[in-house]
Amino acid sequence: MQTPSTDAAGPTWVRLSILGLLSFASGLFFFGCFKLMNFHWMSMSVLLSLLLIGMPIGGLIVVRYLKADLRSLSLGLALQGGAMLMALALYPLFMDPASRLDSLLTGTMQVSGLTFLMIKFLQLGSVFVPYYIAFGINEFLAYRLALEVLDRRTEVAYAIFLGGTSLAYVVLEFGSPWTGVVPLMVGAAGAVGMASAALRRYLNNGGLWVAVVSGLLLVCAVMPGLEDRYITQLELEGGMQLRTIRERDNTEVIYRRWGRYCHFSVMSLGPFRIAGFYNGGLHWYHRVGRTLEELETETVETVPFAALPEKPKILIIGPGGGEQVRTALMHDPAKVVAVEIIPDVIDVLGGPLRQRVGGVYNDSRVEAVKMDGRQYLANTDERFDLIFLPVVDTSITMLRSFFNSAETLYTVEAFASMRDHLTDNGMLAIQRPANFDKFGVLLRQYFRALQDVGMNPYVWLDNPDAMKGVSAETAGIAGKTFGTDPIYFLFGRRNPQAGEISAKAQQHLKSRNFFRVDDFGTFAYQPKTDNFRLRSDQLFNIFGGTPLTRNLGLLLAVMAFAVIALIVVLRRMFQGQEVHLPFSVVVLLAVLIGMNFLMLQQFVIFSLYRVMAIPMDAVFFGTVGFMVVAGVSGMVLTPYENRFSMGVLIACVSAALLATAMVAPESAAGIFVVAPLIILTGALFPSVFRGSEKVLLVVFAGDAIGALVGGVIAFLWPIAFGFRSYGVLTVFVFVATALTVWWARRKYQLLLLPGE
Repeated sequence: MQTPSTDAAGPTWVRLSILGLLSFASGLFFFGCFKLMNFHWMSMSVLLSLLLIGMPIGGLIVVRYLKADLRSLSLGLALQGGAMLMALALYPLFMDPASRLDSLLTGTMQVSGLTFLMIKFLQLGSVFVPYYIAFGINEFLAYRLALEVLDRRTEVAYAIFLGGTSLAYVVLEFGSPWTGVVPLMVGAAGAVGMASAALRRYLNNGGLWVAVVSGLLLVCAVMPGLEDRYITQLELEGGMQLRTIRERDNTEVIYRRWGRYCHFSVMSLGPFRIAGFYNGGLHWYHRVGRTLEELETETVETVPFAALPEKPKILIIGPGGGEQVRTALMHDPAKVVAVEIIPDVIDVLGGPLRQRVGGVYNDSRVEAVKMDGRQYLANTDERFDLIFLPVVDTSITMLRSFFNSAETLYTVEAFASMRDHLTDNGMLAIQRPANFDKFGVLLRQYFRALQDVGMNPYVWLDNPDAMKGVSAETAGIAGKTFGTDPIYFLFGRRNPQAGEISAKAQQHLKSRNFFRVDDFGTFAYQPKTDNFRLRSDQLFNIFGGTPLTRNLGLLLAVMAFAVIALIVVLRRMFQGQEVHLPFSVVVLLAVLIGMNFLMLQQFVIFSLYRVMAIPMDAVFFGTVGFMVVAGVSGMVLTPYENRFSMGVLIACVSAALLATAMVAPESAAGIFVVAPLIILTGALFPSVFRGSEKVLLVVFAGDAIGALVGGVIAFLWPIAFGFRSYGVLTVFVFVATALTVWWARRKYQLLLLPGE
């Protein structure tokens, strides 16, 4: 093992500061990438973990070609800063579905959803793998340098790294609404470059040009307009996209800013019309000045409010710009509850832009609630004469998130909850543009689900022929498609004896070329439940309906080839090491630890998703909370054998409670029971990440491999087998990992006590 001198490696404060800065700057860039990925359909955070394979490649480069000193680290930091810039430059070119590469690969041949997915992975790899390699070089070097002055206390270095990464996520989450995401990412690249220049200066090795370039980056980060120009390049082109619409005459963007959950823009389309865009995609219009008579004769927008009693109570889930709230107020309601999951919409339209929407969110009859619709239903006892869902989408091409909370609004359990919150004669109304449901798959599933909860659903749409001719063999996916821009309404009464919409409303629908549809043909019914909330949606269908049998094998085979190739290289490098820990044991421990970390983190996020008022917060709080608890607990448990063993026992008992469903993970009690698993997880990696340089490399690489495997499982397993079985699998992996590390610590004396 190479042992650089103190002068070459630097004093303690320099080494630890570099580790903290590296983790913070890399975290800003890493989580910034997730924000930017929201502008395209592939925004699931677990997907980016597939590229972790680049990090052990960086470690291999260190062991083979570099020395563990500040000179090598200064070179690595310069490379990482350059890789950050390259990734930012290439991302808009490669990820735009209208790019030349996509036209070449998808425009000249018939492609399946899996083929498209693989193309996107290749594009992601070309953008981010060079960055991961550079990051792997620096993380491995920074750990090595830090451990030499920490008396091999790996848990301290681990806590510093997790703490810096957590702080970066906090800064990005709460700072991006004010600074933007891209300036923070450019600033992170500049900070990494300045660290490289400072090290070169400290070593009397020049660094002037690195400092100049890095300084220019920091200046660019604070230049006005940088964010808007870059975001414009990410926005797609099309009839429902901000990038295209803003080129029209008489349009003006009157609000444009990052919120906590998306990039939110409001555009003026004239004196009486505005439109709202999330991540560049059109989500709502608000057209003021139209009278009730005009709406009743020229549109179908008043139909859901037909046949309401006097002074009705109305619940609108997903009101967006408030146009449906305005229509509801025209029917003289006693109360309108508008539940909107994007808080910025209510804050902006009820604040600086309230005059553009006629102050609908400031009306005394309106209760504006910034919350998820399911969470609102779970926390209220109110009953309504009408529950209206106006185009609350489940399309991954809109908010583009694996944690799309709209998915939970269309499960069997959700419909049962809505039924319970209707008055005796109350009605549920769902309005959707059919281009969100091209083959009528979702409509058929929702119709059957409403029947199963005791309601009497009925459908009106303006292209009834599209629902015919679908056989059981096509599983309700293929068949005739809807027309260009059709709309359908799905209604359901709580009390079947209450009848349907009024005769006047039915006649009005007919006058607008709508037809009542009673024949849905034969279709395969797979109930969409809270456990299988991705079933029968677009993401599920992209994978062919059954990803385990159709696509999972191929994806796992490709991944296995890369993993085996890397392990073979590591095995050759490991040969000749005079250690008492066999290579196979090192690899097994590291892979299990990596799998456990990522799968358990996603499990915590899934659990928080079901209990938070705004489910998208689960990603932030689950990630930051997991890393902070893991970092702190690792320092408490890792060096002490008795504490570690007790932690294993408590965590395994908690795991048993979760696996046997004695405690539901998606509850406050469930989060409490999961805590011991998180606490012990913080002590697993530091227990193994110690030894010679090449042993550390094997652990470093094995951990990345395990995270890669865990990422694939966390992505595909819930789609194929449901979230509950994913929880059981995660608990099993945790127990296997904890017991294996506990056995290895005792058998191979991995434990290092303070002062040893």
